[in-house]
Amino acid sequence: PWDNLKFDLEGVEEVRRKFFGTLYNTYSFFALYANVDHFRYAEAEVAIEERPEIDRWILSLLNSLIKEVTEAYEKYEPTRAGRAIQDFVIENLSNWYVRLSRKRYWGGEYSQDKISAYQTLYTCLETIAILSAPIAPFYMEKLFGDLNKVTGRHSGSVHLADFPKADEKLIDNELEGTCPTNLFYGTGLEEKSSTSRAPTAKQTHHTDSERSYDPATGRCEKYYPLGSQC
Repeated sequence: PWDNLKFDLEGVEEVRRKFFGTLYNTYSFFALYANVDHFRYAEAEVAIEERPEIDRWILSLLNSLIKEVTEAYEKYEPTRAGRAIQDFVIENLSNWYVRLSRKRYWGGEYSQDKISAYQTLYTCLETIAILSAPIAPFYMEKLFGDLNKVTGRHSGSVHLADFPKADEKLIDNELEGTCPTNLFYGTGLEEKSSTSRAPTAKQTHHTDSERSYDPATGRCEKYYPLGSQC
């Protein structure tokens, strides 16, 4: 209350870099590999009990996030909601889930494990777009539109989509408290990953100088929407 100005340009830049930049890179990573495998969410939903623990872990956290964000919005606490979403995207989705799972998207056959990985990451991105729409309306409209113009799971604006409801059956507090590396190593996923390779320039339809995703850093430099020819 003793501050005259509650707007900070450096703070805005930090949020742009940390939250929006991370979300941008996560979507770009997903779109790059989904385009290679022609993923359109046309396959039957992989049952939750048939998904690896790392998938069930992030989906549990996602549904816990839905509960927290819903409560924050209902209490008119958008800052609390925004921070919860940011923490999920940066720490859980990007730093842990994508980093540990990214080799599941590299090459190999279009197996149930790979489909589960695509469906899980897609669900997270789509849900984040809807949860964040009240506080970042234009960015989330673009993200939601890019996802759904290919899959057709929703039609129209993100602002007309039903707000997510937490599925209590998917929330596992014990699993959420487990270190993500323990969920990945020892399940056999690391063995499958070791036999996979990142797509070549020919597979992704662009040269080395134009390549958008760097598997060594996990970062994308260009924006290739879902359904585009990279």
